[in-house]
Amino acid sequence: MTIEDLQDYSFDYKIDNVQAYPEIAGELDVVYNLYYTLFCHDPEFGDDYSSRVTGSQELVLGDINNMIPFEDLTEELVITWLTNALGQDGEELIKMDAAIKLNELLNPSSVTLKLLG
Repeated sequence: MTIEDLQDYSFDYKIDNVQAYPEIAGELDVVYNLYYTLFCHDPEFGDDYSSRVTGSQELVLGDINNMIPFEDLTEELVITWLTNALGQDGEELIKMDAAIKLNELLNPSSVTLKLLG
């Protein structure tokens, strides 16, 4: 499987949880770590088969003056933080892992069989 093969799959992130510092420099609930799941689907098979990869990503805390209040965070925004933190290479590696797992599910390289007698 190559990076080019990733275009044959669809990917969706879900933010499972975040870790936050209770207070930094007067700002409350400052998010610094993300826990996520990346789901991989092959459009040819719809949602009948999928794989997932879970992980965590620590964020680099930047300018504390531009903090967004925790209650204003959306999953879409946090996913943007995640993909920015992963970078293109990191995201491609995670997507490759998920696609390989899905490919193994759809085209197993080995199977477990039970003896009949």
